[in-house]
Amino acid sequence: MARLIMSTSSAVFTSLWTCSRSAAWIGLPVTLVFGAAF
Repeated sequence: MARLIMSTSSAVFTSLWTCSRSAAWIGLPVTLVFGAAF
C-alpha cells in the first residue's frame, strides 16, 4: 500500500514538474511579446 502511494505521488510530481516546465517555456515568450506590445 505504501509502495503504491509512493509511486503514485512520484508520478504526479513528475507530471506536474513537466507541465510547469513546459508552461514556463510557453509563458516566457508570451510575456515578452505582451510586454513589448503594451
